[in-house]
Amino acid sequence: MYRHNIKVRRQRNFMIVLLAAIIISITSLIIWFLIHRDVGNPAETTNAAPIITDHTAQEGQKIHINERTFSFDLPIDWKLQSKDTKPYIYWIWQSTKKNGDNRLLTLYIDGAPADQAINYLLPLTKKDDGVTVGTMSSRCNDFTPDVQAAIKANKTIPSRWQGINFICDAPNVAQQKVGIGSTDGLNTIKLTGNISGTHSYFFLYNDQNIHFDSSILTDAMESLRVK
Repeated sequence: MYRHNIKVRRQRNFMIVLLAAIIISITSLIIWFLIHRDVGNPAETTNAAPIITDHTAQEGQKIHINERTFSFDLPIDWKLQSKDTKPYIYWIWQSTKKNGDNRLLTLYIDGAPADQAINYLLPLTKKDDGVTVGTMSSRCNDFTPDVQAAIKANKTIPSRWQGINFICDAPNVAQQKVGIGSTDGLNTIKLTGNISGTHSYFFLYNDQNIHFDSSILTDAMESLRVK
């Protein structure tokens, strides 16, 4: 019986050693796999790199405004706010950029409010199916005669810049309204398209942002085309 117990213990010890060796081997394989699973072909590693979105990619890009009689470009964040045919034919676009949504562009076709007053004038001249942009005036209060009397009476006043007549919004000197003008008449330029014929256009840019940016209007006018 004594010899039999020794034999049984030896068999049991052998099984324990064998089982321990198997567990150690399996554990080593698992650890090796975990360490080496992300190591491979360099090209595969490059392809697996995370995609980082560049939120400034749209900076400077434009949206093309395309209507029946005209087209022009605006910054990509601008959206059509409203349009109507009564009492005027007009469109209003607005910036949707954060801290920039206090900028508006209104276009009147074939008639604008006769008493529309502005603070700055942007001269335009006809060129083929578009326009040539002139030098924008300074604030009209700086050069309009009798402006102090107009401010005191709280009335707008006729003004003139580079031979173009317009209405100066003298009492509202803090406003930043820019209107286009030409020698075709008050608050208008007449443009002729090959398909749509001749129409009068008046663009009114209203920028109440602390960072006044008249380039939005001038860039739009440089891209303006009539059809």
